[in-house]
Amino acid sequence: MTEVDAPDRKELDRLVFFSDAVIAIAITLLALELPVPEHVTNDAAAWHSLAESGGAYLMFLISFLIIGGFWRAHHGLFRHVTSLSRGLLFRNLICLLFITLIPWASKVLNDANDTQPGPVIYAAVLGGVGWTFLLLLDGVARGKLLAADTPPRMLREFRQRVGLPALVFTLSIPLAFLVSPQACSLSWISLAVLMPVAAQLGRRQDRRRTERGLEPA
Repeated sequence: MTEVDAPDRKELDRLVFFSDAVIAIAITLLALELPVPEHVTNDAAAWHSLAESGGAYLMFLISFLIIGGFWRAHHGLFRHVTSLSRGLLFRNLICLLFITLIPWASKVLNDANDTQPGPVIYAAVLGGVGWTFLLLLDGVARGKLLAADTPPRMLREFRQRVGLPALVFTLSIPLAFLVSPQACSLSWISLAVLMPVAAQLGRRQDRRRTERGLEPA
């Protein structure tokens, strides 16, 4: 943990604790929206009802992983932040705003029955999570709020981790109107390939810079 003056540490802890609480509530709301078998009279009907809700459980898992990934990035970033600014507080709140919308967007997607609003709203909210976190990173970098011993490649890795999903979700929105809502949703699968490829390219870039005697970017 980076050494921080006591007043700044107290303010940073308050921001982190508040953010953790908001994220925890968002994950809890996701679970509360999970469907349960209703009006079933036997075991077979109960299992059939659960199977029919498979899409809702899949969306819960995806949304849970996305929120968890954001929390991990947020936690990793603020380990290196040494002071706050009003701009940083505001940008953090905007990030949390989009996080709190994920349970609602997931429900809209589950209930939209393959119509445009479901994937469009979900993609817009998930894209918003990424873009606002990039704004948070920009505020930290521009305000020089990071500790001097912060690894130079950290910001690049965070930008890649959240920027690529933000781009994919945003670009998927026109597909719902120009092709089909299903095409919009299916395009998100590309992240399963793009994320590992981008990470590998980043590691190669770091190795090349190290071989040339430069700090990783």
